[in-house]
Amino acid sequence: MAALSAWSVPLLAVLVGWLATRVLQPGSGLDVGLWEPLVWACVAVAGGLVAFDLAGIRWTATGLVVLLVAIAGLLGAVAWRGALRSGESQGLSRRAGNGAGSWMWPAVAVAAAGLHALILALTPSFGWDFRYIWGLKARVFAAAGAHDLGWLAWHGFAFARTDYPPLWPDLIAGGVLVGAGAGAVAAAWTALFALGLAAVAWTATARAPAPVRALAAVCAAWAPVVFAQNVHVSGSAEATAAFFTAVVVAGVVKAIRDRDSDGWAVVVAAAAALALTKNEGAVLAVAIGVAAAPRLRLRRAAWLVGTPVVVFGCWRALVWSRHIPGLALRLDPAWIGARVLELPSALASAVDPAAGLCLALLVASLALLRGAAGRTLRVAFALWGAAALLTYLVAAYDLAWYVQTSLARVVSTPVPILLALALDDAWQPRREQVTDLP
Repeated sequence: MAALSAWSVPLLAVLVGWLATRVLQPGSGLDVGLWEPLVWACVAVAGGLVAFDLAGIRWTATGLVVLLVAIAGLLGAVAWRGALRSGESQGLSRRAGNGAGSWMWPAVAVAAAGLHALILALTPSFGWDFRYIWGLKARVFAAAGAHDLGWLAWHGFAFARTDYPPLWPDLIAGGVLVGAGAGAVAAAWTALFALGLAAVAWTATARAPAPVRALAAVCAAWAPVVFAQNVHVSGSAEATAAFFTAVVVAGVVKAIRDRDSDGWAVVVAAAAALALTKNEGAVLAVAIGVAAAPRLRLRRAAWLVGTPVVVFGCWRALVWSRHIPGLALRLDPAWIGARVLELPSALASAVDPAAGLCLALLVASLALLRGAAGRTLRVAFALWGAAALLTYLVAAYDLAWYVQTSLARVVSTPVPILLALALDDAWQPRREQVTDLP
């Protein structure tokens, strides 16, 4: 029963997400990929809990389930009416891509990603950060029936990084409300994110042959560090951030290459969700939007940049107004100067095999990307990297400890999608890049 309850809210939310995708993209047919519904599933759970807070309604299992069922019913009615009106067929043409006539390579990708998802689902999250940050806040929120701002503001709980954005604890809290353990709920969502990453990688490599697409999907589902089952990573927000990063990056690349606005709403929603997952996620979402803005239509660029700025700004305003303790900063020149001298040795000491692999894959993937999309992503990740280095310089923590405990996780999150895009680009003849607009 505990295992079933851990999956009840995530699966119900995915159903809501699938129906939302059918409504927003009426021509998608029955073959809607997992990644689009998964974005809307996260938005539905976290957005529903925020709506309860704003309405002054206590979080309860009944309230959350009734809300999700009601949303599903409404979306289902709209989708059904739209299907009847248009008389659309439920074919599989939208996602055909290269090699779609063969079932073997898609089956390989599904089997490999599914195996890892099963392993993740059967292992309740147990990491240190999960116990004392993400899982702890989820249990507190579920017990309080709200985002407990008084608990977050108490300095005795500052170790729980109480100023971190709340989306990942909210997703876990949704399952805790129905009686599941926080570790089991986090494992269920993490398994879904592994499948979602594989689906994004498969979709993002549509120009490549089926074996290359399968390789990209398997690498994404088994991404190093992101899904590591150890005390440093298990249950942390890396999988969540990696999934939303993949959706945003893949959507921006598609918009630049194809001048295609299909599915832009889900890209914007993923950017907002990324900003509410981690502080560095907010920086990355804005950096991607700023770098891509000159190559996008004005309305798309405004939504892509403005949405994460607004949602993260609202969270930071709440943090500041309620005096919730956050990252201690030192901005005096002497401190920063000393940290600049110390930073190279701190970075060198932090590059263990896992961090080194992720860093090498990140740099190599960015270098291999071609055309306007590749240049855009290099600018975006240069901005993001500069912000990360600046944070290391001004944070009032021991620098060596801070870098060693965060570097691998920070650089791991964009690796799955960047590696997939690099594989896709590497397969394309260079003459195809001539058509890529500057």
